[in-house]
Amino acid sequence: MTKPAKTFEEQVDILVNEHGLIVTDREKAIEVLRRINYYHLRGYYIHWMDAAQQKFMPGITFDMICSLQQFDMDLRCTLIPYLQKIELSFRTAIAYHIATVHGPMEHLNENIYTDREYFLQFREKLKKEVEESRELFIKHHGNDVEATPIWACVEILPFGSLAFMYKNFVLKDRQEIAKTFYGVDERLLCSYINAMPYLRNVCAHCGRLYSKWLTSSVRIKEDTRVVVQQYSGSGFTVRPNLLFAYFLAMRDLLTDKEWRSLTDELDALFHKYGSIVKPMRIGFPRRWKDIAAEI
Repeated sequence: MTKPAKTFEEQVDILVNEHGLIVTDREKAIEVLRRINYYHLRGYYIHWMDAAQQKFMPGITFDMICSLQQFDMDLRCTLIPYLQKIELSFRTAIAYHIATVHGPMEHLNENIYTDREYFLQFREKLKKEVEESRELFIKHHGNDVEATPIWACVEILPFGSLAFMYKNFVLKDRQEIAKTFYGVDERLLCSYINAMPYLRNVCAHCGRLYSKWLTSSVRIKEDTRVVVQQYSGSGFTVRPNLLFAYFLAMRDLLTDKEWRSLTDELDALFHKYGSIVKPMRIGFPRRWKDIAAEI
């Protein structure tokens, strides 16, 4: 049976009286719960509770939970600009390769895809996107999918659709794009480009990253894995569903300058919330910054 709804005041009472949370400012806690859903906050404190007793560990405060939630928000805001850079560069890679190797309209050629059913669905989706677009560069081509070149089409397709597009290219094209633009094996790029739209969506929709097993896993190239073990020991494993794996994958998708900037911003964030945050809860080992400088 569904539990009855609780007022904000009652939610604070549950945290204090049933779970033993320390709340020093009741009115502030009520105001926070007015703006942040109780169950959104729950994801940030569940690891501070005794599962059997459903009681908070000694010394855990409402302010600590709020700080951890704020860290997670800052973390998402840190990642989003770099995920946008990755998306923009991937759009460019797809457009440039198709246009120069095959031709401006060859994205509508079934022969460059491996799966005919995918191609038919993709073509219908693209047709709808083109016909409904209000972008001037699409209107310039009469909102006609048969007249809209690949470099215009990539700008209106969602990141996830572009990832599926790449994964359905014939092997030769996947290999050439992966090698020319990113210097990696096409299987790695397929993994990266499958994971990045997912991570972008988690960040864009206020999804939790801290202490969370992410749905989409990401592969790590062997050279990177070797460096990780050099600094963290053979007993440490890069978990493919924790944020550190995504971070390592981003190394191959960003420029050197962008990578250094991302590393510095994350380092500053970990220091800012050092009393609350345990980087290992998102997969980051103790010497993660040394690893970042080496790969």
